[in-house]
Amino acid sequence: MTLNREEVTRLVGAYDTYKGIVAKAAEVLPFSGPTIAKYWRAEGLEIKRKERKLRADGRAVHAISKINISKIIKAHETYKGDLVDATKNLPFAKPTIAKYWAEKELERVYRLRGYPRPVIRFTDEKIEEIIEAHRTYNGMVAAAARELNVSKSSVLKYWEQEDLERKTYKKNPHANYNPVEKEEHARIIAAYETFQGNASKAGKQLGRSHTTITKYWRKANLTVHPQGRKKVSLETLVDQNST
Repeated sequence: MTLNREEVTRLVGAYDTYKGIVAKAAEVLPFSGPTIAKYWRAEGLEIKRKERKLRADGRAVHAISKINISKIIKAHETYKGDLVDATKNLPFAKPTIAKYWAEKELERVYRLRGYPRPVIRFTDEKIEEIIEAHRTYNGMVAAAARELNVSKSSVLKYWEQEDLERKTYKKNPHANYNPVEKEEHARIIAAYETFQGNASKAGKQLGRSHTTITKYWRKANLTVHPQGRKKVSLETLVDQNST
């Protein structure tokens, strides 16, 4: 990366501000660590290392920049709380990722051996929220799961533990059709004899679809005849054969 004169001046002037520590300068300045080190060395400036904190056992504590911490936090959403997947794809150790997720109170997903689906361990506060949702959503599992952003099985699990009753919503199969009132229903049934089982003619006369007419006729155990074909009575056949 080649810098112009103004950028070089700014970069060199930052040497004293960050006490010659490239890592500190890279966290704030819009330049990479290697670029900062390159221009500082070109000016004859000494590159200093950041002082490392030591653990009780004498090993160095590796500090993580704010940018990397942000990446770790964002990875929770990317990998859906799966610590194993996050560790495989991020250049950080599992304990490090777990540490920063825990600090932000982010839920972890645990995978059980031989069980393909992840099992989420909820906090006590989340469990209380799920239980309280029974009253809020009137026992409707789907509504509670959708609003709380959890699975239906999780909602059912904690409701059953509290002996809370699950309510189901039965969708009206005729919700998209105009309701047929009792009087209209009687008219449709009566039209069977009038139109000799011809649903198309009955539908045109009553202002109903062919499907609606045949549906109510079949419910009444009436035989629906093919369109355009009239029902011929036994008496008519006898009369025709006698002539």
